[in-house]
Amino acid sequence: MIHVTVAFHEDLHFFLSDESRRGDIEASFHVTRSVKDLIESLGVPHVEVDCILVNGASAGFDYLLDENDRITVFPPGLSARSFGCKESELLRLSPPDQENTRFLADVHLKTLARLLRMLGFDTLYDRRWDDHDLARIAVQEDRVLLSRDTRLLMRSTVSRGFYVRSTNPDEQIVEAVIRYHLADRFDPFKRCINCNGEITQIDKERIAAGEVPPGVKAGASSIFRCRACGKYYWNGSHVERMRERIETIRRQIR
Repeated sequence: MIHVTVAFHEDLHFFLSDESRRGDIEASFHVTRSVKDLIESLGVPHVEVDCILVNGASAGFDYLLDENDRITVFPPGLSARSFGCKESELLRLSPPDQENTRFLADVHLKTLARLLRMLGFDTLYDRRWDDHDLARIAVQEDRVLLSRDTRLLMRSTVSRGFYVRSTNPDEQIVEAVIRYHLADRFDPFKRCINCNGEITQIDKERIAAGEVPPGVKAGASSIFRCRACGKYYWNGSHVERMRERIETIRRQIR
C-alpha cells in the first residue's frame, strides 16, 4: 500500500468535494500510479494544473508516486514566488498563452461562444460535435477547449482547456477574458456572431434587391457582410445594445 498527501491551491478547490476542501487529502492505493492519474481521480482536470511540487521539487504529470510523497498542485497564473522556487527550477505544465488565442466551445456554451465572437475572438461552436470531435479539433487546430465537462477536459490529448465555472454567460465571458488576458485585445464586430466568419464592409451598390430592407440600403452609412455565411450587418439599435454589453464586460473586468 502506498500512502501520499495531496494539497490543492487557489481556485483548484472548486473541483474538490466539500470534505476535501477542508485541508490536505490523504490518499492510499495498491498499484503504482502517476501523479496526473491521482490528481484527475480527485476531480481536477490536468488542463487546470500549471505546476506540481513533489516533496518540494517540481515534477511532471508522469511522475510515479512513492510512499509518503507530499504533492502540492497549483493552477496557472501564479508567479514562482508562490511556490517558494526560482522560475528556472519550475516545470510549467500548461502551454504558454498564444499570441492570438483561438477557442472551441462545447455544446453547453453557445452564448459564451457568441460573446467571444462579439469581442472579435475566433471561436468555433457546433452543437452537433460530440466529445471526440471536440478533442480532435482542439488538438488539430491548437485551440483552447472551453467546457463544462471535466471528463472531456481530462482527455489525454487535450493540452489547452478551461473549465468554465459559472452557468451564467455574463459571468462566463468575464472568466474567459481574465483567464486568457484578453481585456486589451477586444476587436468588436470583426466576426459574425452566428458562424464565426470574418465581417467586411461591402459596396452598397453590389447588394441585390431584397437582401437588406430598402430603408437600410438607402439610409445606412455602411453595410457589412460575413464572408462565410453571407449575413448582413449595419449600424442600428442592435449594434448599440452590443456596444453597451461590451462596456458592461469591461466594467466587470475592472
